[in-house]
Amino acid sequence: MRWTSTGRILTGWSLGGALLFGALAASTPALADDDSATVACVRNKVWEAYDGGWGLRTITHDTAVVGERLTWKVTLYANRTYRFLSCAQDGAEDVDLVLFDSNGHVVKSSSEGGRAPTLEISGAELGAYYIVAYLRKADAPKAPREIAVAITHK
Repeated sequence: MRWTSTGRILTGWSLGGALLFGALAASTPALADDDSATVACVRNKVWEAYDGGWGLRTITHDTAVVGERLTWKVTLYANRTYRFLSCAQDGAEDVDLVLFDSNGHVVKSSSEGGRAPTLEISGAELGAYYIVAYLRKADAPKAPREIAVAITHK
């Protein structure tokens, strides 16, 4: 299941209760027929992760312009390590990944910058979390750029 915020523009790194729960709408992605470059990129990362013992949880994607955030809800299970892999479309120059808990607190954020950040977390408690991809910079700020995210675990 893919979750995106209806407005997709969230202020700061705060996910207030009303915004967090009131502005999310569900839809289902059609990934089997998707052959975009960003989805292919993240799928290649998943294939490479298989060699390291990682399993695939899900792959999803959406578009954003500079300043927009894409938000997906995910349930994480205890005693697992999760790695969030991403790829952004050509022209995207800086993407951040941020993981929030169900109360809207930042659990972890990526720091490497670029268009393919990775985020890894171990020891999360069982529960609902939100992974946010934030497009900070692109060559054409008002042009939508696709961002694909895969969630792997072991």
